[in-house]
Amino acid sequence: MVGIAGAIFTGAFQVDRIITQLLDGLSHRGKNSELHTFKNTQVGICGGSLSLYKDSLIGLDGHLYDTEALRTQLYLYPLTATTSDTDLIGYAYDLWGPSFLEHLDGDFALFIFDEKKERLILARDRIGKRPLYWYRGPRQLIFASELKAILATGAVPKTPATDALATYLYFGFTPQDMTPIQGVNKLLPGYYLQYNQDKSKTIAPFWSYSSHFKKKITDPPSTLVEHVDKMLEKTVANCIPLQRPVGCLLSGGLGSSSVAYYLRRLIPPEEINSFSVGFQDESSAELQAAKEVSLELDLPYQKMVIKPNELLDDLVKIVWFLDEPLADPNVIATWHLAKLVAPTHVAFSGMGSDELFAGHNRYTTEERYLSFSSKLTQLAMPFIKHIAIPILSLFSSQRVYTLLQTMRSSPWQIDYFNQNALFNEKALQAAAPKLSKLFDAQIFLKKFHNLPKDESPVSSFLYLDVKTRLVDTYILQYERLTTAHNVDWRTPYLSHQLFEYFASIAEPEKLFFLKKILQGTLPTSVLDRPKKTRKDFLKNWIEPSGLGELFPMLCNGSLVELGLISQRWLKEHTATAEKRREAFPQLWGILILEIWYRLFINKPTFDKPPEISVKELLAEK
Repeated sequence: MVGIAGAIFTGAFQVDRIITQLLDGLSHRGKNSELHTFKNTQVGICGGSLSLYKDSLIGLDGHLYDTEALRTQLYLYPLTATTSDTDLIGYAYDLWGPSFLEHLDGDFALFIFDEKKERLILARDRIGKRPLYWYRGPRQLIFASELKAILATGAVPKTPATDALATYLYFGFTPQDMTPIQGVNKLLPGYYLQYNQDKSKTIAPFWSYSSHFKKKITDPPSTLVEHVDKMLEKTVANCIPLQRPVGCLLSGGLGSSSVAYYLRRLIPPEEINSFSVGFQDESSAELQAAKEVSLELDLPYQKMVIKPNELLDDLVKIVWFLDEPLADPNVIATWHLAKLVAPTHVAFSGMGSDELFAGHNRYTTEERYLSFSSKLTQLAMPFIKHIAIPILSLFSSQRVYTLLQTMRSSPWQIDYFNQNALFNEKALQAAAPKLSKLFDAQIFLKKFHNLPKDESPVSSFLYLDVKTRLVDTYILQYERLTTAHNVDWRTPYLSHQLFEYFASIAEPEKLFFLKKILQGTLPTSVLDRPKKTRKDFLKNWIEPSGLGELFPMLCNGSLVELGLISQRWLKEHTATAEKRREAFPQLWGILILEIWYRLFINKPTFDKPPEISVKELLAEK
């Protein structure tokens, strides 16, 4: 619920105006703004506080956890019981320089402006819970917690990044350091950016997730279970604030249920409330499981059930708050969940547990397949080189090219991307011919040169999801939408120590540890309930919700007019109720992109969400 922003310029410029607009663009993240000026640099923070130590100004969005170890190392500094997190960061920077980041434990986006050394340091926590965007122009560097704040300055052209739009259509989100605005980047999780007065810059990691896959723990299962139990209890304890009560967001899965279990062990039950939101007739199993958990743990329980006619009520606001297009219909539930828990102010969730414990069926053989090319690469290399390739070349040169490309990377990873794509590469060519030329899954995979190639398929899937889906779909929507409702969102499972530890545990039985800990505490129906991909999710809601009327309007939208989406494809897939149902995930993804485009490209930048319905927005010329 804090936003940081700043700008550094060389030469004369309207710095005051820029920083004021940056902070105005973040006003929904915090009402109390502070501004400091150093020479031709201005930095500010919304909803929090800044610290000044010696010649350095420090701003923090987030929390430091387990600060006792840090305080022990900083014993020579004037520490008191009330020393703030930003003061601790200032002392750490003074002691260790840029390597201070290795000593911080928490979720954070931060800046340090060092006036003496004339450099600006930006950093983002290891998992990526806190957002941070930056733009480098010919004479300036601008950064902010949200994309819309940077656009509010008017210093950045509102030019869509077509390669990012192509990548969005493939994944359903904008991954890694990409953003949908040309020239604006996200700082990657676990990275820092150093910008010097001579306009030189460095971007480098301060944490490596992949390195921990190389360390193997061989302890017996009983020892591992005991250690995992202690680690989980500690991470939950680190997140408990002095303010009570706290809320627990129950999804019916083991992740959120285990967080409720540990909270119940650590604080009195009267200081814990539990909350769930689901879609009518679509989320019955999840809501029932969440209710069973609340009853078993003796926690007060509130739920909300979203009806079809409510699906689109706040969609324009949601897209505005999200900052980036996101093709996950669950953002509707996340929005209402944040609204439901808002009076409690603090909300715990099990975010990250699936990626730690491999707790989803997309990581198992049940929802996986290998393509023909991938199966061939599993054969002996001499056979591929001397028999398979010559035979394939007689029938299809394209197949040979695909095989050679696949051989350069792990076959599982490309198939995993394609299986979970919004538009796979073939579908993307049909729906967006112009954009399809800007995305290649094989080339995108090269971003992950540290991918643990010699590990099991599950390890590579978890690694890819931590680096993409977790941060750019799930964390993004919860961070933005809880912030929109002034909710302090706590996430024990996003501890980097947990990710490091579980990376070193052998496959594939990671989920065993959590089930073993919770055995006898939660109902068997909850412990054994599989987490599956729902192929038909919300498809029956198209006509009752009004989407049946909205989807055909996309045929004359901005994306079609600019040649980014094929009008022919849209007309074909919106022609009948059955066609709309079959293409629901893709049509929803295009609808979200159309709304985003009209809000962030076509319209002036707002400092608050516009009061307009989806239909009214699409009807605008």
